Amino acid sequence: MNPSPFKRMQIAVATALLLATTAPLAADVEVKSPPGGNFVVKDSAGALRLQVQGSGPVTIPNLMTAPQMNRVTCFDSATGALGQCLPGALPTGATGAVGAAGPTGATGANGATGVPGATGPMGATGVIGATGAIGATGVPGAAGPMGTTGTTGVSGPTGAAGAVGAAGPTGGTGAAGPTGAIGATGASGVPGATGATGAAGATGAIGPIGPIGATGPTGATGGFVATTQCAVGSFVTGFVAGAPVCGTMPNFQCAAGSFVTGFSAEQPACSALFDIIFLQGFGTQITYFPNKSLDMDTAGLVNETAFAMSQGDVGYENFGLWGSLVPAPNAGAPNKATCQAIPFNPPSFGAQAAIPLQFYCVKTNQGRYGYIQFISGTFSTATLNWTTWQ
Repeated sequence: MNPSPFKRMQIAVATALLLATTAPLAADVEVKSPPGGNFVVKDSAGALRLQVQGSGPVTIPNLMTAPQMNRVTCFDSATGALGQCLPGALPTGATGAVGAAGPTGATGANGATGVPGATGPMGATGVIGATGAIGATGVPGAAGPMGTTGTTGVSGPTGAAGAVGAAGPTGGTGAAGPTGAIGATGASGVPGATGATGAAGATGAIGPIGPIGATGPTGATGGFVATTQCAVGSFVTGFVAGAPVCGTMPNFQCAAGSFVTGFSAEQPACSALFDIIFLQGFGTQITYFPNKSLDMDTAGLVNETAFAMSQGDVGYENFGLWGSLVPAPNAGAPNKATCQAIPFNPPSFGAQAAIPLQFYCVKTNQGRYGYIQFISGTFSTATLNWTTWQ
């Protein structure tokens, strides 16, 4: 019986291996292919399993369908020897995208505490932190016993004199001592230079109202007060700054059938009614500091204790006129009949806004009628022209 081709292959391979391992021969098994030929290994069916071409390329067709293995085979670039791949022999591909994070696994059990390591060297001192807030003051401790008095030390040298302190406030004026005896009159000294005028002192508080004096004798009937009279043979012809201007011929004339009843802007005010002038004043000033009101029955200024007068007829305070007075109903100086027709309803006493050049009818404390004209004013002083009828 002839052996099968597969059997012959086994015998050939075994013979080759035997020859390769026989110690006495110790030589390589060489297979030389003929020119243009290749070294070929086939299975029993004649399928190509290994081919070494005469020009060098090696082909193993079974690698295309062989099962996957867990190693990669590389060759030495210098000798062509096969072997495992060195790290880095295979080219690294581009890094793929990071996959989605998987679910967090269960927390593992705590491991055993390791042995404490050796203490490391002390680190450098850190930066000093900010000062903390001051803590609350603690309770004072009990006073300790007083120590023994030490010996008095040697007196130190006297220190330099300190600067003179600021002058203290002037002390109150002492009580006046008894008046000494009048000495002999000394020789007159050389007159000294006139000193600078001192600043005006503050106005003192208004004293209490004194008792009302006895009623004086009744004055002469009608006419101007003494300050508005002229010498015999002359007449009042006008007023300048409240002072009369006298002349030998009166020029205070009105149209036929009318009479001089007052003055407006130092010019006569005429009326068909014969209104006899009892008193007049021009440029009269009344004040709030000190509080002085006008008495239109006496042409005097009366001291008051408050802006609501009790003695005078017209007072002033903070751009307001006080008294029994009402704004004149018509433009210009009013006549006596106009003011008499106003229902004052005594005591209609109150404030009126002080309007420059405005006329006001007045009813005096003694029942006379008259008017004032507000010329100008400040917070505490008013300037008036005024007339009181008989």
